[in-house]
Amino acid sequence: MKRKIAAISIIAAMLLSGCQEVQDTSADVSETSNSESTTNSINSADLSTAAQSTKTPEQSESGGAPTVIAPNFKSSAPEKESVPEVEDSVPQVEESVPDNSDVSFENSKPSSLPVNNTVVENGETRTVASGETLEIAEGESLEVEGELIVESGAVLNVLNGGELFVESNVKLEGDIVLSEGGKLTMTHDTAKIEGAGSVVVKKDFEQVNCERGFINAHIAPPERVVGEDGATYVGGIVIANKAITLPPEYGSDLSLDEVYPEVSAALDEMNAASEHQYVNKSGYRSYYDQQAIFQNYCDMYGYDEADTFSSQAGHSEHQTGLTMDLDAFEESYGDTPEGIWLANNCWKYGFIIRYPKGKEDITGYTYEPWHVRYLGKSTAKLVFYSGLTLEEFLDIEGGTTVID
Repeated sequence: MKRKIAAISIIAAMLLSGCQEVQDTSADVSETSNSESTTNSINSADLSTAAQSTKTPEQSESGGAPTVIAPNFKSSAPEKESVPEVEDSVPQVEESVPDNSDVSFENSKPSSLPVNNTVVENGETRTVASGETLEIAEGESLEVEGELIVESGAVLNVLNGGELFVESNVKLEGDIVLSEGGKLTMTHDTAKIEGAGSVVVKKDFEQVNCERGFINAHIAPPERVVGEDGATYVGGIVIANKAITLPPEYGSDLSLDEVYPEVSAALDEMNAASEHQYVNKSGYRSYYDQQAIFQNYCDMYGYDEADTFSSQAGHSEHQTGLTMDLDAFEESYGDTPEGIWLANNCWKYGFIIRYPKGKEDITGYTYEPWHVRYLGKSTAKLVFYSGLTLEEFLDIEGGTTVID
């Protein structure tokens, strides 16, 4: 508690003296991927129900002609319903991180799905068999109202401008690949994608909308990129940890303790839904704010201890403008009704508990039940149900040692 009181005192002093802030620019990151597609008709009598597999074999670069969904189909998603309520308990999830190897399509064969069938009707089962590739091309869609099986070794490739809508059930033992511009939308509260396969996101997590339904499969994140602003991004998520730094000017459009509007709006929505009221006690800090705070902690506790709970300049999530410290600054806060509700429900409003208990060697910081990071509702839900830290989910290094 004395550490956080000291931090608040420092920040107050900075407000009076007027800390220097510097300009920041944000950047979009891009990555392109293209696939050739050809149309190949397959008789629907050849459909087979796939036996589930327990492991995902390696894929390879395309040597065959994938099936392309034919035109004349529904091109817009069904109307959304309200986001389902989930019980206030943290799911038990295995903490192993599946292999993130790239998916490619060598020796692939046309899919067993009929080329003119763009809706898997309620009561139907369709299969993408092992070794086959099904492509959903630009302007086309596949709607799963029945059951879709993607066998181990099979690929469902959603190309730029293509859309996959899941209303019911996908058994995923192979891979769903969201090429740049391809989209996946869960359209019903009970919709689910589950299995030992992977949903491979090639560019941005905005390609996935799982505010409804659930994805209980590995999410393979995009490669990291460095934006024009000098910050590091994975799937559109800006990163600041002990291994990855932000440039000094990042976030300088904000004032001390301010957050970006989407973060403030999410906090308001969470407060409206909860019987508890959460208050932002510490939001944005500039590079130079953090530099002074860390030095003060070093003077008080020594470098080694300060480094376990305070960030060095450029390595603090507070510089992103997407992070807040809420309410109390004690580990015991996690055992209070407010702390328990926050841990179990904040994902519904786009937040995650950034530094969970027992993950200190991965995040580099002690348990902070009050420290939340905004990711947006869909991505926060994916991270929460994975049971992983942000470092594990994005497959990036973290650790306990600052790397510059």
